[in-house]
Amino acid sequence: MGSIPRLEDIPEVIHNIQSRLPVKEAACTSILSKSWLHAWSTIPILRFREAVTSLTKEQETEHLKVIDHTLIRYLHDNIPIQSINLKINVENQESASLAEKWIRPVASKSSLNALSLTFVVASASFTLPDNILSGINLTTLRVSSLFSEAYSVYMMSIDHPVINCVSLRVLNLQHVHISQEVLDDIFSTCSSLVKIKLLHCKGFNTIKVKNLGYLYKLRIISDEGNTTFLEINHVPNLTKCSFDLRFPSPPANPLPFNAHLLSLGSNLTQLYLRGIIIDDACLDMIKSKFPSLKILTLNMRRWRLGRFDLTCASMEILSLRSCQYMRIDIQLIEVNAPKLHVFLFEGKSMPRFVFFPATDNSRIRQIVLALSLSNPLQVSFFVKMRKAFKLAMKCDIKIKTKNISVINLPFDINVVNLRKMVGFPAKNVQQLSFFTIGDESLWERSQLFDAFFTICHPKKVVVKADNNHFFKVMLSEVIEKKKNTKEVREDLHWSDYLKDFEIETHEEGETLPKSSLDGLARVSVFKLNWR
Repeated sequence: MGSIPRLEDIPEVIHNIQSRLPVKEAACTSILSKSWLHAWSTIPILRFREAVTSLTKEQETEHLKVIDHTLIRYLHDNIPIQSINLKINVENQESASLAEKWIRPVASKSSLNALSLTFVVASASFTLPDNILSGINLTTLRVSSLFSEAYSVYMMSIDHPVINCVSLRVLNLQHVHISQEVLDDIFSTCSSLVKIKLLHCKGFNTIKVKNLGYLYKLRIISDEGNTTFLEINHVPNLTKCSFDLRFPSPPANPLPFNAHLLSLGSNLTQLYLRGIIIDDACLDMIKSKFPSLKILTLNMRRWRLGRFDLTCASMEILSLRSCQYMRIDIQLIEVNAPKLHVFLFEGKSMPRFVFFPATDNSRIRQIVLALSLSNPLQVSFFVKMRKAFKLAMKCDIKIKTKNISVINLPFDINVVNLRKMVGFPAKNVQQLSFFTIGDESLWERSQLFDAFFTICHPKKVVVKADNNHFFKVMLSEVIEKKKNTKEVREDLHWSDYLKDFEIETHEEGETLPKSSLDGLARVSVFKLNWR
């Protein structure tokens, strides 16, 4: 029988171990033995991800020397490079030339599988070498730059480059200027693409993704109306799709969501839409074209109707965002989704929710209500919210108010009458969050808390850092008043039901004594214990 091979005799195993460690720890393994040293000096996965902007001038110079000497050695000795992850600070023409010196020879190596480049272009722009797509075995290309108003990273200087990476599977571009011709050539040549991300990219106004049979994830974020035409067809395996098209307000021609231009396939499970026209036709398409859809997020800014009616048999998570920016308040939301688990609503008013089938055994797991309040609050607001609590096992509420000189939230609610209308407060509210913009004198009155605690007894209350008003309310109501909770009377206050509370700070759940005002600037979470 042959002897069992030692770990030191299998450099591929050592390379695998070193590649999974942080760079500095991986480098330390080189002292273990000559085998580990040789493995580290020939590791095919190179990572130069130092935070270059935080380095001193001397440290940056030394860092650049390490990169330069390493790549010179690898190229001179023809050591295979399978993957390189490089972060570059482009300050001037000298650093741009150095970056091109590194990238150009590496990009064309036949051993290269993954190329990840991150640029800091605060002082100068940079154009990628024209051979960036020439690697015949390249499967992953990631290029990103930190946002800059004045400078950009350009994807090559020619419109029709040589594209040899026909096996490219992952394309991830962020804050990159890429021409329409280059983008079209990539999509038409690289038919094996599995993931596409185009985030905040410029240089094109049309996105045509067609005949990509392996594509399963597509994410697009477009700023300032850069994308004016969108066509997605023949992508049968697409499962995750996100269109985030950000137009100037109001857009001249928002893009429609129709079956002719957007044939996303029947395997779609996740869909996010922003900057796309959301109307009844869009909802009908969602109902009829996506039988496997599980997660749906809609930006409702351009919804024009007072009623929202959606049917989707497979949907598990539904998020309706930015309803606070609609021209009219949405009054009724009807959702026929028997598998729905989570529902999120962002708005400025409280609509009526109807979920089908409506039975005690079909309650959804969680409802999240994120409301930006600026209009006068009526009793009906709290009544509808109390009814919404009955639709879910758990609820979270996030309240944002504006209380500045020109906007003052009117509030005059008869809490006794409200209590008669809603019955006992709901106990399934996990967290109630308050955030005030502007003058916080609103919190000096406890009436807003009176109304919310009349309809629910939350387990936690979260307030903005440095907001001491809620603490004062709790201190006065619970500690100073010390009411007799056994006394039965019509005007029972919410504090009569509160047994005790704890205060958490931002410092890893540290609790503060209720009798002290020390550390109030750190207060964020009140844990409430109700009777």
